Formats: sequence, C-alpha cells, structure tokens
Amino acid sequence: MTWGRKTGGKVKGSKNKATLEREANAAAEIDRSRREDRELAKDVLDRLMRIAEGTASMHRPPSSAELEKARVEGRSISPGDWKVFGEWFDRTISCAAQLAKYQSPQLRAVLQFEAGEFAAIEGMSVEELREFLRAEAEAVGLTLPAAEGRLEEVKQLKRLKQLN
Repeated sequence: MTWGRKTGGKVKGSKNKATLEREANAAAEIDRSRREDRELAKDVLDRLMRIAEGTASMHRPPSSAELEKARVEGRSISPGDWKVFGEWFDRTISCAAQLAKYQSPQLRAVLQFEAGEFAAIEGMSVEELREFLRAEAEAVGLTLPAAEGRLEEVKQLKRLKQLN
C-alpha cells in the first residue's frame, strides 16, 4: 500500500454507482411514460399552471382604467373577487415555481480560478486586488461599480487584523 497517494477506486469527479443507477432508472421511467403516452410531471404542472392562471384571470378585479373605460362605453363589468383571485394567483405562482426547476437553468454564482491564481492574489494589497478584479471583469466585458466606501471599510479591517 502506498501512503499518501491514491492508487485505485473511483476517479475523482466521476459518478458513483448509486448516481448512475438513479439516472438510469429516471431515463427508463421517462421512456416508459412516453411509450405508454403518459404525461410527465413537468407537463402536468404546465397544464395546471395554465388552468390556475386562467381561473385567476376570470376573478381578477378590474383596474380603475378598465372601470372608467366600461363606464364611458356604457357597459357593465364584473367587479371580480380579490379573495378568489388571490387563491388562484397563489396556485399559479406555486405551479410556476415548481415548473421553473424543469424549464430554466439554475443560476449560481461560481468563482473560478486557475491553479496558480490564488498564489498571485495572496500577497496583494486592497488596491492591487481591486485593480486585478477590475481588469478581470473588463476582460469579460463587465464593469464594476465604484465602491469607495466599501474599500475604506476593507482597508480599516485589514489594519485592525494587522494590529492583532
């Protein structure tokens, strides 16, 4: 046995057996649903969201502009029902929130550094770090807002750490 070195087992970053099995089962279930012409959960959620949205719109109280327009045109308009509208609006939002998991990518803040970059920024002063980050942001087309007040706070914290 070699001490301090990995000599076998699962390759780092590869999926373990449980994950592979779970993915295979999910794919098989999706295929089975399609063969049997069953709706997938995301399709059911989409349909239910549209029903809830339609029902909410039927009970939506009119705006003051809509009421004024109906009065000028001499026609009556349904007053709507805030309570029922609110209940169906909440149902619409609930379905939409669940459906978003399947339709939209999840946005996460990810900080990526190359292997040697930590060493490059470790000894930088606050001003040097700020310029480094500004240059990196500009390289990808971003502009950083001026944060002079925050910069002063960082400088003070850094001074306090040096005193301790």
